[in-house]
Amino acid sequence: MIARFRFAALIILTMIFVALLSTPTLTSSANAVPQSVPQFANAPSAAGTQSAYPILNGSDTVAPSGVQGRIVAWLRLRSGPGRSFSILGIVRYGSYVQVLARTPDGFWVAIRIGNTVGWVYKPFLRYLGGGSADVPVLTPAP
Repeated sequence: MIARFRFAALIILTMIFVALLSTPTLTSSANAVPQSVPQFANAPSAAGTQSAYPILNGSDTVAPSGVQGRIVAWLRLRSGPGRSFSILGIVRYGSYVQVLARTPDGFWVAIRIGNTVGWVYKPFLRYLGGGSADVPVLTPAP
């Protein structure tokens, strides 16, 4: 019985030794060639290529009155509250916008960015100078 145990232990150790010898060695990444970073759809690339939609830049400061918001991601501005509505443009990350209205469920918010009015998905907007209770609810027509 002890011989079987020693034989099994010898086989396991041999398998571990072979696995260690066949493991590739790590090399320094100092001389590694950088790989390209994947780009998100409709976001400007590092090379400066244009999006199919206009990039909308909001204010760099908060307006003194009304409910304001800050966009926390590159975001599509839509013509209505839902993904089925057409895209008016792309809102730049970090833009300050004026919040105009929200849907009853609170998932979509109407904003003004520059001279453009449209809808954005609420999880990507942070309220400033007020909250959702201060934003009028826009109920859809029957």
